Amino acid sequence: MKLIRFLFSVSKTGIAAAVLMGLVGGAANAFLVTQINAAVAPPEAGLETSWPRFAITAAVVIVAGLLSQILLIRLAQDAIYRLRARLSAGVVSAPLEHIERLGTHRLLATLTEDVRTLSMAVSAIPSMCVDIATIVGTLTYLAILSTPLFAIQVAATLVAIAIVESFLSHVRSIFRAAREQEDELLNSFNALSVGIKELKGHRARRHAFMENRLRGTADDLRDKNVQAGVRFSVGQNLGQVLQLGTMALILFGVAKWLELPQETMVGYVIVTTFLAMPMQNFMSRIPELIRGDVSLKKIEMLELSMEALHDEESLPY
Repeated sequence: MKLIRFLFSVSKTGIAAAVLMGLVGGAANAFLVTQINAAVAPPEAGLETSWPRFAITAAVVIVAGLLSQILLIRLAQDAIYRLRARLSAGVVSAPLEHIERLGTHRLLATLTEDVRTLSMAVSAIPSMCVDIATIVGTLTYLAILSTPLFAIQVAATLVAIAIVESFLSHVRSIFRAAREQEDELLNSFNALSVGIKELKGHRARRHAFMENRLRGTADDLRDKNVQAGVRFSVGQNLGQVLQLGTMALILFGVAKWLELPQETMVGYVIVTTFLAMPMQNFMSRIPELIRGDVSLKKIEMLELSMEALHDEESLPY
């Protein structure tokens, strides 16, 4: 994904440090699950825990997650700052005929909407990294707890991801089309502000402009955003149904078939409950990443962020 390469272009060392902190947080989260499991497991299970151990583990989870988020937030905002600076330099140094050919509405959409969307997408990455580390850590504990349950859970998760991905392939194309509609809508707003006097003096032109151009474009944009949101929600809920079905299969079928001990099932329930929140958070932020990727591609297509067409120093005063 271009967003990841975009962040790596700022600081590979910073990304590596943030990922390391995220992995530490994920490992601590997995160990925290073991502590919770030991606290609620039957006495005959022989699992032990203590309040100091739980407190230290919780502190590592919080500190590692906080450090990872702070590092990625600083990297993300630095990346956005550099992008804005390069965009502005590109506009100033590009030939006037190139700017006129692009159109004011496209420049404004890139400098405002694309940068804002990209900023929101990049800001979502820190939380997603922590969620991924938590998911990996808890699944690792599940593998230690029971290999059959781990295999079933991972298989169900992969199928759920495949289902969501099949819907995302359509969502990406819709978001790309919606982004083009945003250009047209901003162009309509620009025409409205420039030709307001003429529109006020001609009722027929005013009605045709509002109904056929401005409202028509706004309606298309609304419909595309609704369509993309609905498709993603359907895919996300189908994945959730599969996860719940897997839990039901394990609790009411596999557990009896394999005659799994009670402490193992208690641990499985804790793990799946612990996984629910990071999984939901991760999935809910995917549309932001797709929109950000579309905006970044749009910026690159305008050839303003990658390189200046002329040196700004060579321009007249």
